[in-house]
Amino acid sequence: MRSTAISTTPSLSGKEEIASVTTPKFLDRWEPPAQPVTRPGDNSLVSIGDTLQVAFYERLINEEDKWSARSFSKRPAISFQQRTELSGEYEVHEDGTVIIPLLGAFPVAKRTVAQFEEDAKKAFEQLVGRFAFMSVTINRRPVYVVGPVKKPGYYKFTEGLTVFHVVALAGGFERTSVDLDHMLQAIREVETKQKTGDRLKRLWAKLNVLEAERDGTTAAPSRNLLRLCSDSEAFGLIASENSVRQLALRNSQAQAANLAASLQSARDELASHQRLRDQVESGISVRTQRLADIDSLGDKIGRPLRSQVAAELGDTKARAQETAVALHAAEAKVSQLEKDKLTFENQTKIDLQQQIVDLQSQIAEASSTTSASSGALDAMRTALAINDDGTDGATMFQIVRGPRTNRQVINATGMESVNPGDLVRVLVNPPVSKSPM
Repeated sequence: MRSTAISTTPSLSGKEEIASVTTPKFLDRWEPPAQPVTRPGDNSLVSIGDTLQVAFYERLINEEDKWSARSFSKRPAISFQQRTELSGEYEVHEDGTVIIPLLGAFPVAKRTVAQFEEDAKKAFEQLVGRFAFMSVTINRRPVYVVGPVKKPGYYKFTEGLTVFHVVALAGGFERTSVDLDHMLQAIREVETKQKTGDRLKRLWAKLNVLEAERDGTTAAPSRNLLRLCSDSEAFGLIASENSVRQLALRNSQAQAANLAASLQSARDELASHQRLRDQVESGISVRTQRLADIDSLGDKIGRPLRSQVAAELGDTKARAQETAVALHAAEAKVSQLEKDKLTFENQTKIDLQQQIVDLQSQIAEASSTTSASSGALDAMRTALAINDDGTDGATMFQIVRGPRTNRQVINATGMESVNPGDLVRVLVNPPVSKSPM
């Protein structure tokens, strides 16, 4: 299908070509790579119903600027031109795909923006023959709120939104018997719990990376991290922390390499002095033997040569003394560098262990803060008389979620997280004989 579309579309500039491929029968499905793409980028997950605002750009170099820049030894000016026939807003369909004219259908649901960009860039490069530059923004579906609130309607979705936040966006409860101060305080506690929870995830991911480095294993999410977030988010956090750690290790690795090079150089120098010492000692032995042989010849024959050999022996012994001094200095240098190398390695291990201990302390502190926020929220929920079972005297919340074919109605508390497209229904069931507060 793709070869047919390309062969009949020699240019992307004509309106006829664009119209000819906008119908689904000319579109094919872009298959994602077998392994997930791991690169720095936007790790936000795409969901069904989201709208992706996509812009494709192509790099251009003006020929006039290129020759002018070459004359003055400068880089040529570079500009980017947007490919308007490919750019636009595209909705993620129920099957989890997004369809881009000319390029085809891409599975994006439950995948990251970075992975979608990789797929779309490859498709662009195969079609156009040039490298693509992209800008992708996720527009989430709004959330809706109905019931006895001051401003029912729909509101923009943001990450971390809870039922309490939606009620606050809608102006709060319409009835005056609900303590708004308690509700606002609960919202603040929810925000504190969420921020602490996010920090706790990052701390656990960093701890997992450091422990893997200490144990010489591959970093992977621990059970504690997986209890706090999904598998994909956990592996994303591990990858992010691992990248940061690798940057921090480069300086340490450079220092270790310098120490190792200095130590090897010192050892080579020591070996050279040892060879020289052996040569000098061999020379002393030879000249001593020659001197003994000369003495055995008698005064008449050996006297003329004895003084010369004795002088050579004295010079060789002097060289032996100098070599011994240099050898001692080289041995001391090697010994000191070995100590420095061992100290550096030990200090690196101590620093790593200290970071692990500090992280464990921070995790314990963040966990304590999260528990305290949970306790405070439980108390506020009691004060607000918000019960999950919707008994008398309760202000009850329901979340209507999902498409018509698979719609769910969830009884929720004020701290329940809200997803894009959710409808929050506020139900008030006042008691007969007493105030709900």
